[in-house]
Amino acid sequence: MFRGLPLALILSLVAAGCIQAPEVQTAAVDPAGALGGRVVTFDASGLLPLHPDFVDVDVRISPVGWNGPEPTLGVLSDGTIFITAGGADKLARSTDHGMTWELITTGDPLRAPKTSLDPWMWVDPITDRIYNAPLYVVCTWATWSDDKGASWDFNPVMGCVEGIPAHDHQKITTGPPAEGVSTNGYENVVYYSYNSFRREGTWVQASFDGGRTFTFGQSVHPPSRCNSGVAGPVAVGPDGTAYSPKPTCEGIAIAVSKDSGATWTRSTVEDVGAVPALAHMTDAAVDLGNNAYATWNGEDGFAYITRTTDRGDTWSKPIRVSPPGVNSTVHNVITAGESGRVAVAYLGTRADTTKWEEKDAEAADDKAVWHLFLSITEDALAESPVWTTVQVTPDDDPVQIGPIWLSGGSNPSRNLLDFIDMVERDGRIYIGYADGCDACTKASESRRREATVAIMETGPSLLGGMLAPLTGLVEGAQAQPAQARAPALPLGLR
Repeated sequence: MFRGLPLALILSLVAAGCIQAPEVQTAAVDPAGALGGRVVTFDASGLLPLHPDFVDVDVRISPVGWNGPEPTLGVLSDGTIFITAGGADKLARSTDHGMTWELITTGDPLRAPKTSLDPWMWVDPITDRIYNAPLYVVCTWATWSDDKGASWDFNPVMGCVEGIPAHDHQKITTGPPAEGVSTNGYENVVYYSYNSFRREGTWVQASFDGGRTFTFGQSVHPPSRCNSGVAGPVAVGPDGTAYSPKPTCEGIAIAVSKDSGATWTRSTVEDVGAVPALAHMTDAAVDLGNNAYATWNGEDGFAYITRTTDRGDTWSKPIRVSPPGVNSTVHNVITAGESGRVAVAYLGTRADTTKWEEKDAEAADDKAVWHLFLSITEDALAESPVWTTVQVTPDDDPVQIGPIWLSGGSNPSRNLLDFIDMVERDGRIYIGYADGCDACTKASESRRREATVAIMETGPSLLGGMLAPLTGLVEGAQAQPAQARAPALPLGLR
């Protein structure tokens, strides 16, 4: 694996913690894991010398201060961050790059959402429109703002065009219209994806006026006996091609629309299967070159992606993303920048999974320690991409200890609920997740669900080159009241 490197260089890198000796990655059980140095570079052949762009990588963890399980987040072009937290009619907002947070109300008393069985928010990266769209079983009460949250418009029956469809796991995203498709009053198409109890499976509706009205739904995925029909949010490329990913019993299915939701075709990528969890959610992203990617948790517990370079006509075989030593993963999310530059975030554990009934997080024993990981590549289109993985959360403060429940209901290990989120803005990565553990030491203490944001401070940009440091307040921001402050915690990974 290190053929061609001088022996003195290999020994110095191992001593510095940049790489591990070859025998570490081949050990049957390795409690310390291959990430003893917290940052590791690897490809399909095994560990590699640390990628030079990650020598000084730094990810800052910012606790929001309010509960926010299965969070979604968005970042405006001026750097203002929003994340779901605090209730149906609320979002947490930071105007100083996550150093402090405040709760804002998303509408007046008559227009704001009334309840939230499934929270969801989305920032349109092209227009900066903010959508807050929580579910109330029948469909969704949505509000949106075009002025950074100062004022809000609303649609209390978003997705209700088919009567009372009884929705679950709704997802709202936006993207450019496909060639030949027109919009009215808003430049992008709004996609509403949901799991239907009435008709089963996953359905997608489209709005061509910013969310005021929607088309009748199209069935994009049938129900699955393994994964309850839960699909990830629709991802849209610069050319308007839309992608809807969903786990199946065999692997991952990706539905593709080239006409802004009027019709869909479906492909399935198998080989490694998928974790058979009720609420296993997948995710998709499209880079600036119109190459699309989807991520999921394989039946073996590892994180994978598949890619297409021909608008979904064909997909690659599964490509493993999680590194040696991370033995089970959950809550995969993906984002992309320039062609081939891709990031995947997930919760992972180095626990010995050989005694678990299954490799998924739900079957974990009480000794499993889960951290937030971030894997990045600049050559996702290569036959064997080189990935660098960062353990974001500190060793002494994991995200969860014990199982992470994925089958609904009120199991005490379901505190994180069903997914995390990640976005890219100007090449910088922002991850929203629920923190279940405040420096806890055992599973019974790991019951928190605090909304938390991890911000990549330094390191490689998904647009190429290196990130510039974040400094100062967002232009025009006001100082926040003392009671809204939740101090951010620096995390140096040098």
